[in-house]
Order: sequence, then structure tokens, then C-alpha cells
Amino acid sequence: MDQPIDFTSIIMAVGALGAASAAIVEAIKFDRVKNIGFRKITRIVTHDVLATLGNVYGEAYLDYLKSLYREDRRGGKLKSLLRQGFRIALTPQTSATFAGILPTLNAARLAAAAQTIADGELPSQENAIALGQFEAALDARLEAALASADQHYGWAMRGLAMLTSVGLSVAVAASGIAPNDPKPSIGLAIIIGFAAVPLAPIAKDLVSAVSAARKAFELR
Repeated sequence: MDQPIDFTSIIMAVGALGAASAAIVEAIKFDRVKNIGFRKITRIVTHDVLATLGNVYGEAYLDYLKSLYREDRRGGKLKSLLRQGFRIALTPQTSATFAGILPTLNAARLAAAAQTIADGELPSQENAIALGQFEAALDARLEAALASADQHYGWAMRGLAMLTSVGLSVAVAASGIAPNDPKPSIGLAIIIGFAAVPLAPIAKDLVSAVSAARKAFELR
């Protein structure tokens, strides 16, 4: 009589492969991998607007932003630094650049408000409104850019983890160290590798569901 398939053990093992693959990718990723998603920021905020930060943080501003992105992508420091930098970078000369990516702003009013700041004068009510609109529109653009970058980074990490799990699974199947007889096929190993990463976060819940279903059948 064939031995029944232990689905819970299979689910846990495949989930563990996915979790281990994700941990391997996280541990060995280098700077080029850590920079994945940063291009989303440059596309949404645009190179011209980012270039205004050169007057604030120096010529190496882009390297500085990338290093902060690698170290604190979700911590809020990058957004805070961008916000502060752009506020300082707003001048009568750069106002048109900012207005170009923030279409809700009136370019002439923003330039007038920037001139008031440059002259060291207190902004009028109209200028204060223009500056407030600038900051609100800029915050919205930064939120969109950082969220898009984070999403792209997450997809890339899952993709790399999936490739790692496929590689490990195929290596085990091809090496002959898998305990099953007959030896598992390469095709099965690839399927297991691809399933491992998306299964990892829900493996325990899925095992609980399978165990509950099994118990329901036993009590019928």
C-alpha cells in the first residue's frame, strides 16, 4: 500500500526553501542590486529637478542620494532630505524647472514667491499660498516616486529570490542527494523552485488550513 502524501511537510519544506532563498539574496546583495528602483525616482522627479540639489549638496549629490537610498530606503530620511533640499534649491532661476513637473502650480507666482525668499523679505499672502502649493505638490510627487521605487525594488528582490530557489532546487535534484527514489525530475525541481518564494509568507497559514480540512474529514 502506498504511503499517503504528507502535504503539510511538503508545504513547510517548500516554504522554507523560499524563505532561505530570500535570506540568501538579502545577505549577498551588492550596491548595484541595492540601487534597484532608484531610477524610478529619477524618472518621476526628473533629472532636471534632481540636478537643482547640486547647489545644495554639492556635485556628488546623486551619489549621496543613492547611498541614502541603499541604507534607508524605507526609513524616511531620503524623503526628508529631498524635501529640505528642494526647498533650499527653489530660487527664481529654478522655479520654472519645478513648475515643469508640478503642473498644478502657477510658474509666475512661484517665481515671485522664490524672489521674495531670495530677497529676504516676508512673503505676502499670495506668495505664501504659492509656496504652500509648491510644498504640497512636491510632497505628492516625492511620495509617488518613493512608492514606485520601493515597489520596483520589492519585485526585483522577489525575482532574484525565485531564481535562487530554482537554482538550489535544480542543484539538489541533479546532484542525486534528494532522498526520494526514483530521483525527482528537473521539471519538478523547477516547479518547486518557482513556487517556494510566493509560498514562504503563507506556508504556516496554508499548513493550518490543510490540517483543519484533514481534521474535518476525520470527524465526519
